[in-house]
Amino acid sequence: MERSSKLGFNLIENGVDEALPLLYRITVAPTAGANPVTIYVGQTKNGSKRPFERYDANVRNILDGKRPLNGKSFRPVHHDLKAAHHAGHKICVELIRNVDHTVEDILGAERELQARYGVGR
Repeated sequence: MERSSKLGFNLIENGVDEALPLLYRITVAPTAGANPVTIYVGQTKNGSKRPFERYDANVRNILDGKRPLNGKSFRPVHHDLKAAHHAGHKICVELIRNVDHTVEDILGAERELQARYGVGR
């Protein structure tokens, strides 16, 4: 199933349990049907809300001249997402897989996924 955020970011669930710890990637495609480019890979211990809703909210805050949700500063990924949004690119938050903390280190799993897609933090 695919959902859209307020700015039109798409969430691709891929059968991943959204309530559990997971790995995700953010992709941008300049046109419909174009191959998406991975611009960010991350992890969350608290399910899909952060990568889906908070990136959207931070970009809206940039556009509205408001402060970032963390109260400190926007990260480069927020500025990249703002530029992609302004350019009319398709932005997707794709859930990759769940991570079981009892048998796997989520930060190590994130680093492996970052290496796989050629992106750093």
